[in-house]
Order: sequence, then C-alpha cells, then structure tokens
Amino acid sequence: YYSESPNTRLFVNAYNQLEWKPEKGGQFTARIPEQRLSQVGDKVEITYLWMTDGAHNCADCFACYNCYDGSIECIAGTSDFRVGLFQADGEYVTSDGYSVSSSSIWTGYKGYAFRFGPNMIHDPGIYAAPPGSGRWVDCTGEVHKTGEFQKKPASLSNLLYSNDGLIPYIYGFGLPPGRFSQFTISVERLSSISVKCSITLNGQTQTWTDTNITEQAQKIDVIAIHMRNGRPYSRLVLGKCDDMGTADLNSDDKVDYKDLGIIIADWLKGTYEPRGIKPDANGLILHYSFDGTLNNNITSIPNLVGTGFNLTKFAEAAAGAVKYGSPNPMTAVGTSADFQNFTADPGSGLFTNDTGINSAIDLNTIGKFTVEAFIKPRSLRQSVIIRKNSSSTTAGQWYLDFRPTGEVGFSINADANILLSGSGSIMTDTWYHVAGVFDETAGMKLYIDGAEVKSGTYKTRPADSDRSLGIGCIIRDNANPPASSGQFYDGLIDEIKVYDYALSEDELIYKAYNGQAVIYTPLDSQANLYEDDIIDFKDFAEFALHWLDSCQ
Repeated sequence: YYSESPNTRLFVNAYNQLEWKPEKGGQFTARIPEQRLSQVGDKVEITYLWMTDGAHNCADCFACYNCYDGSIECIAGTSDFRVGLFQADGEYVTSDGYSVSSSSIWTGYKGYAFRFGPNMIHDPGIYAAPPGSGRWVDCTGEVHKTGEFQKKPASLSNLLYSNDGLIPYIYGFGLPPGRFSQFTISVERLSSISVKCSITLNGQTQTWTDTNITEQAQKIDVIAIHMRNGRPYSRLVLGKCDDMGTADLNSDDKVDYKDLGIIIADWLKGTYEPRGIKPDANGLILHYSFDGTLNNNITSIPNLVGTGFNLTKFAEAAAGAVKYGSPNPMTAVGTSADFQNFTADPGSGLFTNDTGINSAIDLNTIGKFTVEAFIKPRSLRQSVIIRKNSSSTTAGQWYLDFRPTGEVGFSINADANILLSGSGSIMTDTWYHVAGVFDETAGMKLYIDGAEVKSGTYKTRPADSDRSLGIGCIIRDNANPPASSGQFYDGLIDEIKVYDYALSEDELIYKAYNGQAVIYTPLDSQANLYEDDIIDFKDFAEFALHWLDSCQ
C-alpha cells in the first residue's frame, strides 16, 4: 500500500517490475510471510534487483554549493532511501493514503531500517568531520550525513520518518545511475542478545550488530520503503531475481560456465569403487592369529613375526576361560580366541611380559604405528581388546578397548588422550575390524571396518612402561602370572597385528575385507542437484533448466 492517493506513482511496469517515481515523503508498505527471528541462527533476508535513475550531472560533489540537491551521486542530507524490516503488533495497513509521520498503526512495531544513498560516492576516507566518520561538510559549513542504520522502538508512531534510534554509518554505494544491481538486506539472530543487520548493493556489504536486547524484533512480517528527502530521482525499479534454485553452485548469483566446471570436476562422484591395498608385512611387530583346534583350551599363542613376545594364558582366581573359537568370516580359515568371561572380573586373559627398557611392545622408539584386531563381543562393558598399561613411574600406555555404550576407544599415554567412536558403533554378536593409527606428525585416527570414525591431534609417542601387554584384559604389573588385572573381555578376538608404520585407509580397507572391496565413496558436492548421491546426467538436466539465469 502506498502512502499517497491516488496511487499514480507506484505501479508494475511492462517488464513485470515494481516501479516507483519517488516523491518526498512517499512510502510503500507490504506485508510479507512471517519469518522467525527469535532463535540463534534465524535469518530474514530480502533480495531484489535494484535500479535508481535520475539527475547525475554534478561535476564535483564537494566543491559546488547545493550540489547535494542537484545530483543523485552526491551527498544527501539524511540520505535518500530508507528501507526497513519490521515486526508488526497485529495491526497492518489495509489501504492507500495512510500517514507516514504519525499513526497508531505503527505504534507497537519493532525492527530495523537502512538509510542509504544507492548512487552516492562510496569513499568513506574523504569525508570530513572527522575523516571517515560518514559525515560531510559542504562549502557553506553545513554538515550532511551519508546514511545510517536505525532501530525502531515499539513506542515510535512512525516506521521510517523520524530520526530516533540512528546508528552511524552507511556510506554511499556508488551504483551507476540506471544500472541494475543485486540489493539485499538481512537481519540475523547471532545470540540471545544480538542481531546483525546487513545491507548489500553494487557488490559492497555494510553491517551493524545490535547488542541491546531491549525491544529487539522476534519475527519479521513487514517491509517498507520511504523517500524522506526530495532528491532528483526519476525512478526506483525493483526487479525479481531469476529463481536459480540450487544451480548457482559457486554462489556468484548467475548460472554459467563456472558452475558447469563444478559439475565436470565432480562428475560421477558418489559411485561405488574397488578399494584396498595389501599392507607391507615387513612392517609387522606383532601378529597373533589364534589358530588351533576348535573348543580346545588355549595355553599359549606364538607371535608369528618370530621376535618373541609370545602370549600365555592366565586365569585370575580360576575364573573364566580362553578357548579356540569359531573362525572369523573375513578370513574364513583357522579359529579365533574365545574369551569366555561371563562376568567382568575376575576372568581369564592372555599376556606377554615386558622385556626391559624400550622394549618393542612399548612402541616408544618409533614415530608411527598401527594396532588392529577383529572382534566379536558377546557382552558390552568396559573391556580391553589389547593394552600396554602405564607404569607407576611413567605415563606410557596404549590401548584399544570398548565401552558399555558400544564406543570403541584408542588411547596413548593417558586416558585423556583418547579417540572414541561414538555410542552404538559396535553391537554384540557381530564381527568388526577395529584399528588405531598413530603418526607423530599427523596425530591419531580410529577406524572401524576400514572407515575412519574419529581423528585427533595428539602427537606424542607412548612413553616406556615396564608393564605386561594384555590381550582381552588390562594388566597392571609385569608378574608371571599377572597379579593385578581387570576389564576382562567376553567374546571372540582374531588376527591382532601391530605395525611399525601408519597404515593408510586403503590398507585398512584391505585388512577389514580380507582383500579389495567395493566401497561407496560418500558424496560431498554442491552439484548433487538431483539428490541421489551421484553426479550424472540427472544433475546436469536440473542444472540446464537454469542455464544463464542470474541475479545481477
């Protein structure tokens, strides 16, 4: 609705654009669909193509008297246009010819306004009083403002007319007269007490943040544009941007060859592909395979690398058992180790003693290592898969374990230095491949079934420890048999290996699937326009519908 009557100056032109022949004091107001502004992250944004035209024949905007009244490119008194976004209080304009200076309709409205000269020179550094302040002193000594933000309180009986609540400054945007440019205003809730106001025109953005919670709008449902001062504008035209959908892949407000380049670069991303590289067996430090006669008791397990550190079975308080269990389906040969610890503690486990300072199982003399195992837990509780515990004098430890929540953990030196996979990562009675990778230059990574589930930046090698290495339990001494143990595992374990280098994801895929596997590569591309997680001709067809659409 327009403030004047009859409404001969505001109309839809032949190009289906809203055109206004501005007059001093004129204002048009529109109700828009209600947009929330009460929650952090809420953002209300209005975008048009903006074009203003009129007199722009002043040779020098700063030297000649009254030039600011004779050219839309020069400094205005209190700027030219005022555009505002508001929260109504339930009362709305319903007809033309309303008052813009004082009306009970506007009392109760809250919101934000932008006062600006779209075609004024944009050079904050040359303005006087003082330089860069957003004000200009003409040759007669009169001070002029370039533009300002404004916060409207509910008590004010006009939207854009008066000078209450002004916040410096909005500089001119230097838009050439008669040329269209994308125009955007927005208000965004940054926190419970702060709202960011932003205005963009001619490729320039200016912002101000309201940090006073008093009378902040909680929603937006009205937009208004007001012409307070009589400048020589012949027209303001607001055009609708093309609906580019999501085809503007690089967010430059046009769909062109640059967006097509993104589609080409991501073509066929999201496909299933064979992956897997066999690890270098020369890097093995430990390899326990647990092959024997099904259901027989395990008494000892050799380290197949042949460097010592063979495992011995022990039972704390004669509890639990460790037997040869059913084979791991990923290898489908031999047997596994079946830890039958139906109660958490005491129980049975496997161990190998530490052989002295800087032993191979301390992993403190190498800057990279990988520890891996296949597991099939029967119970979910705090349980060790493999652990070298810290001593009474050093913090040196490393381990793989899991928790009652189904989280797998990989830790080095202290329990605080741990990667956790997240609740529900594993379940009972299901085989999984788990691996922890350490690289003192890159940090830590945790994998389940060949997929990275967590990474961290801890880069300190394990310290030396004089404690035994435990499989299926924690061992807190170096005695033979252990005298202090706990966190007993219940279920099957197979193919425990420790490497002296950081296995890659492709190597861990190979281990998890016992060879190459067809792995789905998750799609991370803006070009997924068809939303089927692969970039192909379906996405190109969606893209082609918007070819050369723009909002420029």
